[in-house]
Amino acid sequence: MSLDPITLSVIQAGLQQVCDEMDLSFSRAAFSLVIAEANDRSDGIYAAEDGAELVRCGAGGGWHG
Repeated sequence: MSLDPITLSVIQAGLQQVCDEMDLSFSRAAFSLVIAEANDRSDGIYAAEDGAELVRCGAGGGWHG
């Protein structure tokens, strides 16, 4: 499947926005100070078929892959 650059950019921006909101919710709901205040967390969106990383987000720390 081939996507034109504009469509690809719109999809990418939408996925990044979802990931940013997910990260914000993760931080707000965290009971652990390490996650909430030290920003030691990472999350992302993955492909269902093979688990490939589509979008990575997280406020800090390293990638815990």
